[in-house]
Amino acid sequence: ASHCERFRSDFSGVPWVAAPAVYPELSGETVLTMEYLPGVSLKDLDAIAADPELDARSLATRLGRAYFLQFCKHRFFNTDPHAGNLAADAAIPKGRLIVYDFGQAARLDENERAGALMLLEALLDEDAELCVDAFSTMGVLKEGYDREAIVATVADNFRAGRVATGKGAARRG
Repeated sequence: ASHCERFRSDFSGVPWVAAPAVYPELSGETVLTMEYLPGVSLKDLDAIAADPELDARSLATRLGRAYFLQFCKHRFFNTDPHAGNLAADAAIPKGRLIVYDFGQAARLDENERAGALMLLEALLDEDAELCVDAFSTMGVLKEGYDREAIVATVADNFRAGRVATGKGAARRG
């Protein structure tokens, strides 16, 4: 309940994303009562395509923007963003993103936030050195790690296409 309320607070005033309200007076240790907020599941691509009020590309863009805001601005994010926890409705043109199920959420400290942004840039550019810098900034490497070995492994993953990026897909494609 607290994760959902935090998300709703972080996105108040953002018309293209919603989460159901929690009814604390009807909730307890084992029951969570929330607003009924119906939508078309994002896993139902045929239903999205058939609905003239929804636009799959706009919804995908909105989902990406929502996660950038969660990581970069709010430093609090839903860690379970699978299609079963996401839906859309026609509350606004091209569709409003609806996020359900906040049972898994996390907070980022400043180093984790900065490292996540650095990692995204590194992945888009297929920059193995920057990937390792990002890992270091996030604090996910063990003390005394072999930097050159990790850089070589990441670079090999880029070369082999084991990490899908825009740059690599264009080059292979």
